Amino acid sequence: MMRCLLWVFGMLLCSTPYALEYSVDTIAEVREGEVAKFYPRSVRDKFGERYFEVMIRTADTESVAPQALFSRRITYRARCDVKELAPYVIDLRNFEGKSLKMIMIPPGAEDFHKPLLGSREDDWLWQACG
Repeated sequence: MMRCLLWVFGMLLCSTPYALEYSVDTIAEVREGEVAKFYPRSVRDKFGERYFEVMIRTADTESVAPQALFSRRITYRARCDVKELAPYVIDLRNFEGKSLKMIMIPPGAEDFHKPLLGSREDDWLWQACG
């Protein structure tokens, strides 16, 4: 009986209010203590959309363990005609540049959004689309 009560209590603690929710957009956002770099040479056209890459990494390289998450290489899909973008592929990497995990959003499942005017994402979109 006691085990059952502990199990139920544990499940309640792990339920929605306490669980961390990760979405593609939260993984792709630049947080405090991180730097982002747009790669102009990565811009390419494919099936009427434009793709480009951004690298987001930890600014303080000395505080990162060798096998810990250090950077994220994000490939964005851009719809230049309507000025929208969405993350397409997220590659999580360690300090040595080794891929730890790759997340790919299947076509049709992405959430395109218009970046805020003057934001970092708006600048990337402007550089990719012109």
